[in-house]
Amino acid sequence: MTTHYEGFELAKEFSEAKEFEHMPVIMQTSIDVLTTTKSDVQGMAREFRKDPRYTELQVILLKDVNTGKAGIDYRAEDGRSIWLPVDGFLRKPVNAKELLQEVSNHIR
Repeated sequence: MTTHYEGFELAKEFSEAKEFEHMPVIMQTSIDVLTTTKSDVQGMAREFRKDPRYTELQVILLKDVNTGKAGIDYRAEDGRSIWLPVDGFLRKPVNAKELLQEVSNHIR
């Protein structure tokens, strides 16, 4: 990726394209994933944005530990907060066994 947000922007394009609507998106990241027990992960990301400890973060990765719902809240170049639902996260560097397990969890 050539920019900080290029991976997120590419995933956003996939999520908005009809031909990819059933394709799982698993993000490989070195950013810490915040966890919650609330199924409204987008709403929870917005709550984190209001918390003084997190307001300056450019990217918030969030996952509900109960339902597995996950997503990314990132700031666009113009400062807007953009929400991108994803199916999961893998920590860099990716372990091949973990990758295969995560992919098999999402193949229907």
